[in-house]
Amino acid sequence: MVEGAADQVLLAGTATFLKASGLTEFYTLDLNRITIVPAGSANHVPYLVYLARGRDYEKPAVIVLLDSDDEGNKAKRDLLKAGPLKKLKLREEFILQVQDVAKSLPRVPSGVPAAVDIEDFVPLEICIKAVGEYFAEITVEEKPDLSTLTVDSIRQKFQPGVSAFDAIAAACQAIDAGLHVDKIGFARAVLRVIHTLAKDDSGNTALKEFREGMKALLTRLASMQRAAMRELTQDRVTQQVDRARKTFQQDHPLTARKEEAIDLFDHIESTLDDSIESDEVRLKLEQIRRRFTLTEDPMKPIENYDQFFEELGRIKYVDLLEADAAGRDTPPPSPTKATDAKAAAGEAKPEEAVAAPKPS
Repeated sequence: MVEGAADQVLLAGTATFLKASGLTEFYTLDLNRITIVPAGSANHVPYLVYLARGRDYEKPAVIVLLDSDDEGNKAKRDLLKAGPLKKLKLREEFILQVQDVAKSLPRVPSGVPAAVDIEDFVPLEICIKAVGEYFAEITVEEKPDLSTLTVDSIRQKFQPGVSAFDAIAAACQAIDAGLHVDKIGFARAVLRVIHTLAKDDSGNTALKEFREGMKALLTRLASMQRAAMRELTQDRVTQQVDRARKTFQQDHPLTARKEEAIDLFDHIESTLDDSIESDEVRLKLEQIRRRFTLTEDPMKPIENYDQFFEELGRIKYVDLLEADAAGRDTPPPSPTKATDAKAAAGEAKPEEAVAAPKPS
């Protein structure tokens, strides 16, 4: 989930661009498996997360990208705490702010002191071209004179907490009070510019910096998506195991025959999928099966019945942090820069994805 439609346009379009340049799904978003939902503003994000996760028994996997401003900070606090909408709470690792990624880069691509929004990952040289593209598209009469819109004129508008887009808007207003830059239109124009540069000037320094910055952002989001999907799988199967265990305990409160436990285990295993986490559940079931010798004399009652149920109740998926430590999210080799440039020049198409397709 993102704050606005411009974030959706820029993320989806850049993900398509980077994939066409040869990057794997590890370094970008697979738009066939994730839906990018704009909330309209940071203030609306917590409630939309609640609508997505708080009402249904099965909750979808949700990750959130927020700006690094006061509104984004407040939205993050609301998502982390259990307030009036207690069910909206998210784990902190599923909430990302743009400055969290910008800190890992040599510098913020736009040159602002600290990244505020996603447009700060666009170098000013590309921004200036995008502003020209934007006004060329929307202006019917004489096009505005943007010759004084330069990197220096935009930098003069930089202030702490001000994004590059706001600085660009202020610089345009300084040229002509009637020049208004729409954020969604600007995002579309940025996508057209990077596709043109990839085709005509793949070695462009600003394009390289844009690619590296957005690659860092999308790689982080893709990692969060995988972790959220693992947690979703964990929750679903854990709930299935718990339901089967509770039903069995209601039917057999004091004792049960071994053959009845075998039937329970068969039922639980029939609900599991082919994931690594499901294999771990199967392994734990097998350990209990052997510890309590369930296959020997199946007509006999289970010995140490209370301990049997205690161990059955411990069957949960390995914590996600342990899963990460086990190396399940190890990146594949990144394509070489030469491969990136060649693929971008030969395969990239000026497509502007406004909304990510729904998961299949």
